[in-house]
Amino acid sequence: MPLLWLSLFFLSGILLAAWTHFPVSFWAGVAGGSLFFWQLLHRLPGRRLRWLSSVKGTLKLPPFLLLVALGAGALRYQLSRPAFGPGDLAYYHGGGEVELTATVSQSPEPRDTVTLLRLEAESLQQAGQTPPLKVRGALLAMLPPDQGWHYGDRLILRGTLTPPPESETFSFRNFLARQGIFSYMAYPQVQWIESGAGNPLMTAIDALRQRAHRVVEALFPPPEAPLLDGILLGLDKGLPPSIEEAFRRTGTSHIIAISGFNMAVLAGLFAGLFGRVFSRWWATLIALTAMVLYTLLVGGGAAVVRAAIMSGLSLIAVQIGRRSSGLNSLLFAAGVMCFFNPDLPWDVSFQLSFAATLGLVVYAARLEGFFRRRVERWFPVAVAGPLTALVAENVLFTLAAQAFTLPVLFYHFGRISLIAPLANFFILPAQSSLMIFSGLAVLVGMVFLPLGRLLAAPGWALASYTLHMVSWLGASPGVELVAGPGRLSWVLAMFAILLLSLKISPAWLKSHLPRLAPATGLVLAAGLAGLLWRQVLASGDGALHVIAFQFEGKTPLLIRTPAGRAVLINGSERASQLSAALGRWLPPLNRSLDAFILNEPSSGTLKALPETLKRFPPQRAFLAAALPENATGRNLRESLQIETIPLQNGDTLDLGQGVRLQARACNPQGCALLLEWDRFAMLFPGGKAPEELPDPQTGMLLLTPADLKTTPLDTWKTHFQATILDAASLPPDGWLHLQTDGTRLWVSRSP
Repeated sequence: MPLLWLSLFFLSGILLAAWTHFPVSFWAGVAGGSLFFWQLLHRLPGRRLRWLSSVKGTLKLPPFLLLVALGAGALRYQLSRPAFGPGDLAYYHGGGEVELTATVSQSPEPRDTVTLLRLEAESLQQAGQTPPLKVRGALLAMLPPDQGWHYGDRLILRGTLTPPPESETFSFRNFLARQGIFSYMAYPQVQWIESGAGNPLMTAIDALRQRAHRVVEALFPPPEAPLLDGILLGLDKGLPPSIEEAFRRTGTSHIIAISGFNMAVLAGLFAGLFGRVFSRWWATLIALTAMVLYTLLVGGGAAVVRAAIMSGLSLIAVQIGRRSSGLNSLLFAAGVMCFFNPDLPWDVSFQLSFAATLGLVVYAARLEGFFRRRVERWFPVAVAGPLTALVAENVLFTLAAQAFTLPVLFYHFGRISLIAPLANFFILPAQSSLMIFSGLAVLVGMVFLPLGRLLAAPGWALASYTLHMVSWLGASPGVELVAGPGRLSWVLAMFAILLLSLKISPAWLKSHLPRLAPATGLVLAAGLAGLLWRQVLASGDGALHVIAFQFEGKTPLLIRTPAGRAVLINGSERASQLSAALGRWLPPLNRSLDAFILNEPSSGTLKALPETLKRFPPQRAFLAAALPENATGRNLRESLQIETIPLQNGDTLDLGQGVRLQARACNPQGCALLLEWDRFAMLFPGGKAPEELPDPQTGMLLLTPADLKTTPLDTWKTHFQATILDAASLPPDGWLHLQTDGTRLWVSRSP
């Protein structure tokens, strides 16, 4: 138990330091001062304050020592913050073209159109500079595909160093920074120097992996070959997009990617497989050895190693039979890993590894025991034991891990598979046999390929079954809930429910249910009533609502008509912001748009739309200008599964019950939009200058752009004699809400 609390406070110190940004001296004072006062109070002659330095109850360690662990975690985080100097590669970002000598430090990562190389820098030479400077630092280089690079190749790269790029839905820069990579080079000129400059052991492992990959492609046809590449070797980039989407929709992606969830399930499968032949501890030892070998086979990347460590600890905890010991080991391992890399708590792979292992530690034995007791009521012990083992390995352990990874997946991706338990029930029983047969075929094929082909038939059949089952289940309607990225408060509430459920037993329910029933019924009824009232009010309350958002200088608009129709106008830079905003203002049971209108096709208004319109699909789409011929424009065309309608000057859209939206002052760059209902009129400029807009009507409202750099607010007031609503005055991520019954107007805004 002391180990648990010390590890927990060390991890809490890392999180606290990231959120508070206090300097190193502050946290050094917290850790050192706490250690000093702990020793000082321990030597006091009286007892009034000595309790702060003595072992206490449940903690089993001095409370003052917790502050030492907290300060140590925060201090470790602050000391890990990068500070680049002339000897660091990142110091030369944006300094023009450079000539860099570096060694490929990991296996190349092939994609459909590019190859990603991770390199370790040795020296750098700028234009006109001699001799080269010795530098240190990791680099990610984007190169054309199929260039034949290997781990340990020593290369010269000529190009421009920049920070890694970012997109509206994913921070590639933060993702790489957590792995110690701060520099990026796109399509440099590359000159090969020599091979074999890497670690000899890693060179041999990489050669073994590449040899196994070629044998997989020789033994199995696609798409079974890419699936087995992912399962056996961790190469998960060769499946068609439709099949990858089916795996995501069915909650079975852990099968094709070496993740924390995958390793946690594999740990249970290995333990069950060897447990049928060997004693309990021998089975655990052999299972741990198999996981180490598997980790080396798939490349031994940082994420895989973390997942293997946590999954191995779960095996030990289950064999010990004490959840508290398992929790001690889990938190201690997390603390040690975060000591070496304090950025791990923000890594999705680490979060999934931790959550899946936590689920197995606290729930696996509980679920297995519960199921065994129920089975023994109907079957003899000789049947109940094997049946429980079968169900536990293929269903219960999966449910335990999946229950705790669900909040993490919901927070980051906003997608929850509703069919995951059923899909895993049909698919997981085949995976252990699939790995055994296909792995055996590959091993034999690496020695003698014709014999490997003879042994590949069972593996191919099981892989084909997996793909067909996933594709069939994934094609079913309504198999997943897409709600947009979740909030941290929701995630904490979900974890709290999972952990509190450990206290609930049949005996507890029997004694407390009579007292809980009335209160529980009242709470459920109140919650249901609140949900229904929100649905009713958001679906149509007889009023016209206009909600303007302020996202990084862009002003997307949401119109809700008196009949409950929803119209989105324009977009923003980040899909997470726009999706969350729509989720708050649209009915909870109707996540769709009646229409989408693009009246300002600039790059800033387009980036968030492909992902957002997948989550909130529109029934109709109107374009006031042609989409740009770039990647963002192509993504938006693909996300719109309906035919787009051009919007021209004077076109009027009937939104129901007399609400009209008219296109004004159109040109190739877009249109202004005039919203009218009864005596209410509001104009949205859509990128137009004041002199381009039509003359205002009496009582008309005008919403200015959130970015007033081109046209200041005073210019709007001078050229447009109307009531001006200043979107630029809204706080970041803020909103402005206008509600009208056609004659009266109510205005509210975010604080």
